[in-house]
Amino acid sequence: MNLYEKLSPEALKVLDQKMILYPHSTKALIKALKENKYCLELTLCDCHRVSATFGFDCTLTNIINFFA
Repeated sequence: MNLYEKLSPEALKVLDQKMILYPHSTKALIKALKENKYCLELTLCDCHRVSATFGFDCTLTNIINFFA
């Protein structure tokens, strides 16, 4: 199961909304989530995109908890 498949229905709705406003960065985020199975495989840029998209501080703890 990749990280995209781990997203909740609420998170998928947020991605849909962000796709309208920020299509390029949202597509890059979705691609990264589909290519990785573990959050520790994400680049720092991808982690920042996750935290900015879903509205939390970009810390290792927050990233791990988001995908838990």
